[in-house]
Amino acid sequence: MAYDSGTCQGYIGYSESMRLLKNRFDKTGIKSISFSDRENIPRLYVDAAAVTSGVKGKRYEKCLELMNVMAGADVLSDLSVQDDKPQYLMLARKSPYKGLAEQFAIYSELEKLANNEKNQVILTP
Repeated sequence: MAYDSGTCQGYIGYSESMRLLKNRFDKTGIKSISFSDRENIPRLYVDAAAVTSGVKGKRYEKCLELMNVMAGADVLSDLSVQDDKPQYLMLARKSPYKGLAEQFAIYSELEKLANNEKNQVILTP
């Protein structure tokens, strides 16, 4: 990565790419960017789970149950740390950030970005 080797002064990419930094991690800050020249509304990409409107009744309830397991704070926290190293994922669920920030200070910065009221992402508790 050219940024990590010092041949360029900035890097625009996904937060999880920070795990690739070996040389410049401590000198690197994070911030959101707007993809518009007319407005300053941060854009964040998220993985999402959804249920089609055709699913009803018991099956719908089971789908919601599965989605809550998939997006549970414990699951998201486990996905955010691999081999005792942070993965720098921007989580759309607020609850995992506190525990992750206690382990890795960078998650305090990620939490501020994720919880920005202007984000075009639906945040859940």
